[in-house]
Amino acid sequence: MCKLLTLKADDRKTNPDELVYEIYRAAAAMKDDLTNEQLLLIDQWVGFYKKVSEPRLDKIKKEIKMSFIETTITEHIYNQGWIKGEAKGETKGKKETAINLLQMGIDVEIINQATGFSEKEIKQLSSQFL
Repeated sequence: MCKLLTLKADDRKTNPDELVYEIYRAAAAMKDDLTNEQLLLIDQWVGFYKKVSEPRLDKIKKEIKMSFIETTITEHIYNQGWIKGEAKGETKGKKETAINLLQMGIDVEIINQATGFSEKEIKQLSSQFL
């Protein structure tokens, strides 16, 4: 889609305001079928397409009721942070479990099964925390 937009944007006969208007109109019509990443990409593309002023972009967004893209971008960034935080928390929890099991004298193979850590990782934890 972005390749087509770029080709259209390079066409000298294209009115930049109309192009942006049509892009946002199409995105609004398809918003339920587009992923957050696709909506983000569309909005980023329009942001990089510097032939339309910010006030005009804002006006077009209001006319087409494009506030959902801003929400989607915010949600996208929030979700990416949430995913990273969740992964860090999961890893931290597994480390704590492995350390507790090591302190209890549980066999490395059982700790591997419980946490998914390799024998090498478990031995590193053992040398760091015991």
